[in-house]
Amino acid sequence: MSWDYHLVPRPAGAHFTPEALAAMGEWWEAHPTYRRSNGDIVFCRDAEYRDAVVRKGRGRMDEVDYSVEVIRLAPDRVTVGVMGRQEGIDTIYAFMLFCRSRWPCDVLDELDRAITAEDYRDQQRSLDRPRQIVD
Repeated sequence: MSWDYHLVPRPAGAHFTPEALAAMGEWWEAHPTYRRSNGDIVFCRDAEYRDAVVRKGRGRMDEVDYSVEVIRLAPDRVTVGVMGRQEGIDTIYAFMLFCRSRWPCDVLDELDRAITAEDYRDQQRSLDRPRQIVD
C-alpha cells in the first residue's frame, strides 16, 4: 500500500523554479535511484536492486513497481509516492527537510491536509511497527 505526500510551494499559486527542481533531482542522485522516461525518480531499496532494473532496460524501468518510492518533480507540486519502508521513511523525511530549508513550501498528506515533515515521519513509522496478535 502506498501513500502520496506532496511538497507545495508557498504562497498559493507559486511554483518551484527550474533551478529548484534541478536541485531536488540532484539531491536524489546521492541515493540508489533511476529516472523513468517520463522523468519520475524511482528510489530503490539498494544499489543492487537499481542496477538489476537498469540492466533490464527502459521497458523494465518504466514498469510500475510497488516496492519502491516514486518522486515526481513538477513546478506546482512535488509528489512522493511512499511505500513505508524504513529506509524510505528516513530518506524522504530528509528530502522534505532539505526542501523546506531552501524553498517556502508546505507538506501535504494524501488528503491535501498540511502536515509537518515530522508528522509524515511519525505517521509512517507507526505503520512500520510489528503488530501484536491478542488471543
